[in-house]
Amino acid sequence: MRNAMQRVTTINLEQAQLLVLESGRRGRVRVLCGAAWLTEEGDTDDTLLCAGGEHVVSGRRTLIEAFGAARVQILLEPLPAGYRC
Repeated sequence: MRNAMQRVTTINLEQAQLLVLESGRRGRVRVLCGAAWLTEEGDTDDTLLCAGGEHVVSGRRTLIEAFGAARVQILLEPLPAGYRC
């Protein structure tokens, strides 16, 4: 059972605009419209997501690049209790 809510952010990206998710946060990336390319640090496989697709983010630094205009939703898990930056 979860006692903390996920943080949800929706971002509009322009053609080739790059979004960086820093390491330390797990969650999901969902493409609401358009398409986006994802690359996670240390992973040799990249992921292409089209509208409706989603990808689980492992907590490693993740780069998201838009193919054309794209609307991307980021759902991040809450930080663990006692976490300090």
